[in-house]
Amino acid sequence: MSVERERKAEAEKIEKVAKAAKGEFEKRETLKVKALSEVLGEAGQVRYVDVPELDCRIAYKKLPMKDFNEIKDEKDPTVLSLKMLYRMLHAADSSVTMDMVEQMPFDIATAIITRIMGETPLATPRALQPSPGAT
Repeated sequence: MSVERERKAEAEKIEKVAKAAKGEFEKRETLKVKALSEVLGEAGQVRYVDVPELDCRIAYKKLPMKDFNEIKDEKDPTVLSLKMLYRMLHAADSSVTMDMVEQMPFDIATAIITRIMGETPLATPRALQPSPGAT
């Protein structure tokens, strides 16, 4: 590769990095400053997730850490997922019971959990499983 090509390639790399940095700066400029109480208020709102497999939208609320701490030690990941699903659905619709969630066909429960967790990327059932040796 000639020296001129190397310089051109290096200049293109620098330009890409500069554009990315500018984009990050512009993004930060548009971010709104929020108090924790405002963030918590938004987190407690009813949300809706599209579940194309059921041709509908399902209402849920995000799972608060308090609720998660009450169920996190569940050893069976399926039971943990069902408890999480129940708490999120029940928080949005008090008529939902644990028995109703347990009676759901497997594919329906899986579709709803998958869609909700897609809306909450850090809260996947796998990520929320207790660490090995946790008591």
